[in-house]
Amino acid sequence: ERVTIGKRIGVARGTDMAALGTAIHACIAATFTDEGAPLSADEVSAILSGLGAGDSVTSKEVLAQIQSLQGWIAGKWGNPEAYAEIPVEAVLDTGQIINGRIDLLLKVASGWILLDHKANPQAADQWDRIADEYAGQLNAYKCALEQATGQPVLESWLFFPISAGAIRIDSIGH
Repeated sequence: ERVTIGKRIGVARGTDMAALGTAIHACIAATFTDEGAPLSADEVSAILSGLGAGDSVTSKEVLAQIQSLQGWIAGKWGNPEAYAEIPVEAVLDTGQIINGRIDLLLKVASGWILLDHKANPQAADQWDRIADEYAGQLNAYKCALEQATGQPVLESWLFFPISAGAIRIDSIGH
């Protein structure tokens, strides 16, 4: 399953994509940390600048994309509890130890929705390939979250804020 969310964000030539990814993650996290205090374009601009991505994208486009993400979430899952940048550490049934951070976690009545943001500017025709690269990571997070909470992860998604969409990741058993 794939969806379009918002509009593609223009990225300046020569942009440090790691810095931009970190800045966009921070903007999304700040938005979902206190939904009662929405970010302004000036605050987005300050975050982008502070993390070395101030000249890479416009704060207006980033803010619009975050609002589009919020609209998609509300349309698909109503008004779930949202948790941003949640640390996860677990020993899986395989003996593998995972240590990471869940970008965005939504609590719905029957379980969890897991979202991971990728500031990858590639077009939608590349999303399946990118999803294959990150399926293992999301599955590990899914298993760890289910072990820790006893609640199922109902869906896992990769969100592409720059290329304006998301793709659902099918998980495998743990």
